[in-house]
Amino acid sequence: MPKEDDSFRQRYLAEHPDHYRRVDRWLMLASHTDDANRISYAYEDWLKTRRTTPAPDLVEWFSWYGYVDSALQTWRLPIKLTDAEMEQWRQAGYLVDMDGFQDALGGVAGGIAEIAGKDPQLTAQIMQRQLDEKLAELNRLADLSLDEHYTPRWQEWQVREMLTKNHPTLKGEEFEEAVMDEMAESTHDFQEVPRFEAPFHLRQQLESLEWGMENLRLVVMGEVNPEIGLPNKDLFMALMQIDLNGLIAQLSGIDEKLKRIWKHLAEYKCYCLNAEHEPEKFWWRHYKARPTKKKG
Repeated sequence: MPKEDDSFRQRYLAEHPDHYRRVDRWLMLASHTDDANRISYAYEDWLKTRRTTPAPDLVEWFSWYGYVDSALQTWRLPIKLTDAEMEQWRQAGYLVDMDGFQDALGGVAGGIAEIAGKDPQLTAQIMQRQLDEKLAELNRLADLSLDEHYTPRWQEWQVREMLTKNHPTLKGEEFEEAVMDEMAESTHDFQEVPRFEAPFHLRQQLESLEWGMENLRLVVMGEVNPEIGLPNKDLFMALMQIDLNGLIAQLSGIDEKLKRIWKHLAEYKCYCLNAEHEPEKFWWRHYKARPTKKKG
């Protein structure tokens, strides 16, 4: 992706402060093509060394491709722009339409195919080892105690209950100021949320890996581009060694444990995982999409 003119973005948000969150999501999606490309460059450099240092994260490499491709299935520009405004954004280095995103994603796929194809068997071996490690870590995180690791303690409603119990004389404006003070110092956003997020972030990466791997296999055998060595049967066969059906089966089993965590957070009115803009297959991002039982 071309270098973005950040001053252009800042001027736009100064004029449209209510668009900040939507613009941030849009540009974050675009930035993930750069995340994948950075791993491409790192792996290419690593292959030229004696390979005594740990290899780059190749699971993350494929997963960024898969994540962006998944998101683009339902992507729409989140703000209304005139044709002239779209061209201004484009000239400032931003991806503003599906064609731009697809071109950038095609560049990612080409880079992965070319660099992974330099040593297909090694690429597959590294990926399998890293995948096994990530599955083991996901299982470990999913098995942690709900009470010790996945119980929120510093949400606003909990802070209010704590202050009411421990400082019954606080009332009105004084009480609200105390709530604000406690929330400013609370560990919920800075320590609790990343801990709650950890297993689901890893789960999302592995879901994106599966999607990305399926599509990249098609690229490796279906595209004709001699400049980057496509089609590449050796790379295709190496990637076929990654057992995606086995991965899906393992993730299905782990999901039962993750749902236990997910429901536990909901019982505490903690919806920090929610992100309705994410693809529906990331079920853990869609609390609001899940029907709730009616009482009685």
